[in-house]
Amino acid sequence: MGQASGRGKRVGKEYLANHERDVREFHYQPLLILFAPLCIGAVVDRLLVGWFAGWLVLACLGLLAWIGCWASRREVLATLCLLVAVACIGGAWHRARWSQYSVDELAWHATVDGRPVVIEAVAVDGCRWLPPPPEDPLVPRQMEGRSQLKLSVRAIRNGEIWQPARGRVSLTVRGKLETIQSGDMIRVSGILMLPDDPRNPGEFHFAQFLRVKRELCRFSATCPAAVTLLKQGSAWSPSRWISWIRLRGQRLLIQHIQPTHLPLASALLLGSREQLGSGQTEMFLTSGTIHLLAISGLHVGILAGGIALLATLVRLSNRMTLALVVAFVVSYALIADARPSVVRASILIVLVCSARVVGRRALGFNSLAAAAILIFALHPAHLFQVGTQLSFLAVATLIFIAPGLQWRLPKDALDRLIVTTRPLHVRILSRGWFSVRQLVAASCTVWLVALPLVMYHFHIVSLVGLVLNPVIWIPLSIALFAGFLLLLSASWFPLVAGMCGRCCDQSLGMMEAMLRVSQLVPANHCWTVGPAMWWMCCHYGLLTAWCLCPKWRPRWYWAMTLCVGWLTVGVLTSPHAIRARSSAQTPRLVMTFISVGHGTSVLLECPDGSNLLYDAGHLGAPQVAARKIAAVLWARGITDLDGIMISHADLDHYNAIPELLKRFGVQRIYVSPSMFSSESGSLDYLQAVVESRGIDLRVVSANQSLSMQHGLRMKILHPPLRRVASSDNANSIVLLLEFAGRRILLPGDIEGLGLAALLQTAPIDCDIAMAPHHGSSHSRPMDFQNWATPEWLVVSSGRERTMPLADTTTCAQTVHGAVRFLIESDGCLLCQRWDGSRWYELATTVP
Repeated sequence: MGQASGRGKRVGKEYLANHERDVREFHYQPLLILFAPLCIGAVVDRLLVGWFAGWLVLACLGLLAWIGCWASRREVLATLCLLVAVACIGGAWHRARWSQYSVDELAWHATVDGRPVVIEAVAVDGCRWLPPPPEDPLVPRQMEGRSQLKLSVRAIRNGEIWQPARGRVSLTVRGKLETIQSGDMIRVSGILMLPDDPRNPGEFHFAQFLRVKRELCRFSATCPAAVTLLKQGSAWSPSRWISWIRLRGQRLLIQHIQPTHLPLASALLLGSREQLGSGQTEMFLTSGTIHLLAISGLHVGILAGGIALLATLVRLSNRMTLALVVAFVVSYALIADARPSVVRASILIVLVCSARVVGRRALGFNSLAAAAILIFALHPAHLFQVGTQLSFLAVATLIFIAPGLQWRLPKDALDRLIVTTRPLHVRILSRGWFSVRQLVAASCTVWLVALPLVMYHFHIVSLVGLVLNPVIWIPLSIALFAGFLLLLSASWFPLVAGMCGRCCDQSLGMMEAMLRVSQLVPANHCWTVGPAMWWMCCHYGLLTAWCLCPKWRPRWYWAMTLCVGWLTVGVLTSPHAIRARSSAQTPRLVMTFISVGHGTSVLLECPDGSNLLYDAGHLGAPQVAARKIAAVLWARGITDLDGIMISHADLDHYNAIPELLKRFGVQRIYVSPSMFSSESGSLDYLQAVVESRGIDLRVVSANQSLSMQHGLRMKILHPPLRRVASSDNANSIVLLLEFAGRRILLPGDIEGLGLAALLQTAPIDCDIAMAPHHGSSHSRPMDFQNWATPEWLVVSSGRERTMPLADTTTCAQTVHGAVRFLIESDGCLLCQRWDGSRWYELATTVP
């Protein structure tokens, strides 16, 4: 026991000594010190919207101050001035790449609604095929396959005159476009449109995602005939060769890989994720292996290791092996579209190989900083993407813990002799067991370090990923290496290519089998509200300081106490905890009309802390509406719904519910008496999903009330128990809410005989009403407004098609985005709209 304790102390001392050595080496890693101010300057410019000329002036002043301080031998002050100058250069470069565009930029011709244009452009890449999604009973109209093509614009037609134009844009064509290759000059007629800003809080910012690639607009064509080839590109163009290699690789995969595994093979080997279905992507996400779908350092490292192993087997020299690895890595990075994660991995491998050639040690953080600086030079906005952040965070974590995971022989001569003279099988088993522990420790550490960032952006905690990630790399490595040998040997050794194809296919099948098994594990993942933004930034700042400043680290018991306290602060400041405290302190009714396109979804946050979702769907893919609704719920700190009320049996009012049930707990669902009376595949699917989850399904009808607290009343005005007519719209649930002297009316899509029966009842003087049937003229808008006399009328889709009364304010969600009403306990009403980044106050009324 004493020997084991002494050995443990020696290992601990060695670990701390190695870390102190690495920290000392940090002072000799200038690129890391250079990258920090560059990153700070870019962040400041993004947050404060800096001025390009102002950044340059500040940078010049900083450099002059540095020269002056250095001349007067004030080294500390000179260093600070130089770092400030570098930060200003970083801010200027970010501003130039983020906001500086030419006067003939294509986006200046685009509009929000879209306009027909004709452009001439050069294809930057080969055409990519997006197959149609599988049939879904919740989709009203199945989408057809599409083709995508990246273009570099040259001219745009204005009437009969061609004007010069610049910029990059992604073209989407309905149908298969096969004749266009990289470098071809084409003419396209289509619709040019500006991307929308987020219309709901927490929603993905698609416009910024395009802007990172310096694309400011979207371009679509209705059919392949809208694309005309003007001139073929040069056969010696590098981009054309890369496109040809990628196309040939895709064809080889089609020949040797089963169709069920083909999308995964294309994603892992070629970086083409377009063919992956939403079901496959979600399976990787919930299992904590979503990073495998993006070609990163793991993929490049496995392939580079395989190339090095092959070179060693054929007895190439060390320099030839390293040169071969570098050539392969650079070529593979180009084929994989030079994504930030691939560029980062390639730079690290090139630097390590170069250091070995010259006989020097490659400093980990310095090499990582070199990769970050290169990515910053290509486009600084990449550093704000979560994929880039996770990639660099994982590698930085591995670099930091690497000294403690290395295999070392005992320093004592006798212990070393005992270890080296053990039987061969014992040594093999010992090294194998050490490798397993090393892999598990590295995987768990990266999982823990990345967890706050993953929770903030993806709202998920995948517990099964802790077990699956250390295991799945085995079939992944075999699939990658076999697939790469398939692509290399297909032209010269067909027999070898066939064997490699079968091996790759079997390995991919094993991976998917592991993923399916992981989905059967109880509580394999959970969806949750992420931490606050400020807490996450402080968390990683403190973690960085702890890693780089070992002298300031407290003793282990104080460290554990501070860690528990800091995690408690994160829990107490999360949106979920803030919402719970706010509901308990100031009871009020919050009603959010979520912008889902052509559809309806209204979130009701009741004064007693409960919540109700009135409808959840839109006329399109259910995943799109579910993402929008889920973003609002997570932004409000909601993880469970007390109820969902489906107004009637139209897809654009309920097709997002099955997706939401995967992410949120729901206690009950309210439906009308005629909801499931008609035969429909989508209704059967919805009912089966609800029953499989054991959710209470309740039927409500006219004159029923829902029990609420704190003075909130919910009353059903329509429909009666007996079906009104054959139309589903006529049997919509009409919900009336009363709180603090205010009235809110949600009529669904009521029209026809149902609306006529409702208008024959006593008029209701309400404060807020939703326009029936999305403001359609079939819903008798003037008669409805004269009956309800609302002060605020919300149109859930479409523009102001209704004719409001003189004292009624109309909010169309396609114009205003999400609209929110807050009613305090004293009757004060506040109306807000989402302007893309914050809630903007429209008006405040008092009782």
